[in-house]
Amino acid sequence: MDGQATKRGGDREFHERRAKQAQGMATRASSLSIRRLHLQMAAEHERRADIVDE
Repeated sequence: MDGQATKRGGDREFHERRAKQAQGMATRASSLSIRRLHLQMAAEHERRADIVDE
């Protein structure tokens, strides 16, 4: 998949989708450190979705 294929829906939708994926990965994480990493990634994508939305 090329880099732009995931962004065709728009940057806001891209970051919202990635945040949701990261939250799902955090739920299924086997260790606390991996869960924390995915939650941080989700928060960053949510922040970027808010910035793009402005």
